[in-house]
Amino acid sequence: MLAFKRISGTARAIEARDGELGFSVPFNHVPARIEKDIRIYADSLLMLLEDNTAAVGGDTPAQLTAKAALRARFLAIGINAAFVTNLRHDLAALDNVHQHNRTEVQEGTEDTALIDGQLTLINSQVDILDPIMANIYEFQPEKLHAWERASRVERDPQRAKTPLPANPTPPAA
Repeated sequence: MLAFKRISGTARAIEARDGELGFSVPFNHVPARIEKDIRIYADSLLMLLEDNTAAVGGDTPAQLTAKAALRARFLAIGINAAFVTNLRHDLAALDNVHQHNRTEVQEGTEDTALIDGQLTLINSQVDILDPIMANIYEFQPEKLHAWERASRVERDPQRAKTPLPANPTPPAA
């Protein structure tokens, strides 16, 4: 977001300095903090500022010259000389974070199913340890209390189901 703000501010300064109305418009759409919008905006800035030297579909010599001149206008206002490279790195870092988060969520969802099984397996061990801990910490209630809290998994309270009457009476007509 800081890179976007610097580029946007620099574009406004170029517009004010050169009197070129509308120059800053493509640079002023700083997105909300939504990943998709950030990616779209960063891609649009890179299309304007970054040289595309691909053999197929790359920039023409005239486009490369125009982009170099545009970057020079930004550099004249004092922006970091590597601002385009930094923006590319920030976009790559965003992609890495997105991939990491997506993997973590998926693995977390899969691991959640294992929790019940693991708790069932350790229940018998906790049942054996309960009297041992009670004997050891008989005169240290704060430690005994800590054990009791640590050895129990609190679950959301469940409402008792109300039994249905055996012979429901029909409503009066």
